[in-house]
Amino acid sequence: MEKNLYFLGLQPPFALAATITQLKEDISRRYGCTHALNVPPHLTLVPPFRAGTGMQGLGGKMPAFAASVSPFPVYLRGFGYFENAHNRVIFVAVDATSPLQDIWRGLSGLVCETLTGMPRRKEEDFHPHITLAHRDLTSDAFYEAWPHYQNTVFEATFTAQEITLFVHQDRHWEVASRYPFGEGDP
Repeated sequence: MEKNLYFLGLQPPFALAATITQLKEDISRRYGCTHALNVPPHLTLVPPFRAGTGMQGLGGKMPAFAASVSPFPVYLRGFGYFENAHNRVIFVAVDATSPLQDIWRGLSGLVCETLTGMPRRKEEDFHPHITLAHRDLTSDAFYEAWPHYQNTVFEATFTAQEITLFVHQDRHWEVASRYPFGEGDP
């Protein structure tokens, strides 16, 4: 049985998403990395995972989970990077506020409890960010690009109002479902 590839995240509103897409397009144009353009701007809460029929169980629990969360502010402040042996990532930095950590914890737990074989992630593994360039960002391009972004000021705030489920389709990520927040605690 074929399992689809999914992830869960928060999407900024349209105007801010358009601004972030422009940043992705600029870094793509300047440094030749296009992979990040295959997914809408988002903040990942649960990284990509494969699921088949188990998604029905998770999909059935997501509305109640999301309804238990109150909308909360998300603060974007400057840029950051990850540098590891496999690839380099340049991203918009996101403040790891208590509401954001709470929803990450609750959602991670729900996914692990609902889908068999999902590993539980450690608290220190959560680094909220919105990716601008990764995978096809070469070492040379990273070292050329980072000084520009390191010294660039970027600040924005949006109110998270729903969780988005993304599915991988034809080499791109698409929105599969949206789960609106209510007024409770995660």
